[in-house]
Amino acid sequence: MRLTFLGSVAAIAALVAACASEAPRPSLSTVSASAEALAACRSSANALCTRTSACSPAFTRFFFGTEPDCEAQVADRCLSRYEGPGAAAVPATCADDTSQIACGLLTDVVAAIPDPSIHLLSFCPVTPGTFALGAKCLRDGDCASGWCQSACGTCGELGKEGKICGPNSGPCERSLRCLQGGCRKPLANGESCLHDQCGDGFCDFSAGSEPERGVCRPYAGRGEACTSVACDTGKGLVCNANGVCEDIVLASVGAACVPLTIEPGKPICDATGWCSPSGVCQALGRLGDPCDAKSGCMFGLLCRGGACRRGGSVTASCE
Repeated sequence: MRLTFLGSVAAIAALVAACASEAPRPSLSTVSASAEALAACRSSANALCTRTSACSPAFTRFFFGTEPDCEAQVADRCLSRYEGPGAAAVPATCADDTSQIACGLLTDVVAAIPDPSIHLLSFCPVTPGTFALGAKCLRDGDCASGWCQSACGTCGELGKEGKICGPNSGPCERSLRCLQGGCRKPLANGESCLHDQCGDGFCDFSAGSEPERGVCRPYAGRGEACTSVACDTGKGLVCNANGVCEDIVLASVGAACVPLTIEPGKPICDATGWCSPSGVCQALGRLGDPCDAKSGCMFGLLCRGGACRRGGSVTASCE
């Protein structure tokens, strides 16, 4: 993923005049998501996490620890979409669509950092809300487009093919993914590629029939040579000293680990723990667990109000 300010007195004066003549906007405040929203989010989370674990048990364990932890975090993150005043009371579930998601996209390690629940949920479209483009919004679910540009921002348009995308530019339309900083259609292995936009592999430019074009091909799998093709990190594979892909070693809380390394044969803690200087996995807080300044929370969670809670904005109202 790849991540001017010009002003003039006339522009500022015009803006001030426009604001002075504009009717006051009502304040926006969060609302409790409906029971139907909770049910839909739990259904979506179950389907997304089940599909992810089927694609790569190692990905689930590295980022969430367990499948129930994955479901809890994704459902909680999903629910935040529908806490705004313009959100649908009965949002749709994406449970029927997850089986079609390419494993390579779903288990993209780079895209999953720093919040894996946001990454998984990006495959589940937001049910449209009632606010039009440009309207002030609090949550994504407020907007008919499904994207509130920030908490207390405005409803924005989803990116069309070729548009710049990313954390500062917004998401893409449903049929597209944000690949290499642009909204693109994921390609199948064997298709010709111009960018690294392959859904289940990488763009191999050495195999292309034309200059600056490549062919999508899969990463090296377990037991395969990794001297010229990288191992599939989404499946938890690393290249060993013999040039062969092998599984990373994931350790549970209380087990031995090697700090600050991801190397073949050296255990690292899964998402439920962190490796202490003494080389033992220490527990991290799960969603809802108590926490303080001395304890940490799992990926995508922050210690707020004495408990591990979802990361991101906690804005509850806008003027």
